[in-house]
Amino acid sequence: MTGTIIVYSLMSLALLVGSLVSLSNEPRIRGWRNLAMLSIFILGIVSLLVAGWMMATIVWLSCAVVSALLYKVYDLVARAKHSPKDDETEEPPQSIFTLLLHSLLAWPLIFLEGFEYLCTELFPSQLAIPPSDQANVDEDPSA
Repeated sequence: MTGTIIVYSLMSLALLVGSLVSLSNEPRIRGWRNLAMLSIFILGIVSLLVAGWMMATIVWLSCAVVSALLYKVYDLVARAKHSPKDDETEEPPQSIFTLLLHSLLAWPLIFLEGFEYLCTELFPSQLAIPPSDQANVDEDPSA
């Protein structure tokens, strides 16, 4: 039981760190998001051994459903904020079932992207690159 708590606590910590670093505009900080995703996948495999296949499957499926719903909320918010102009054709929304199938395999990626995109839609001014830093990024070829 203690091993199960430790594994899922580490998985939650990796998800929290991945979510926070995905909000950064600095490439060296954003790279930690990939390590967080990798660690979640590894901890998912370890949870099969520690918690048993039934508990690990229930947790994985629950996380997949939450990730799909979070991404769908982002999709709905983005569609509500950015209504298409008269001459543009709007692409149809992605089905929740398709999103759920994708999230069964890759829920950490879908959760982190949904969180990042939703925060960007809801708080664009707090997450934007300041104009002075944008000029430095444009001038610096190594960035």
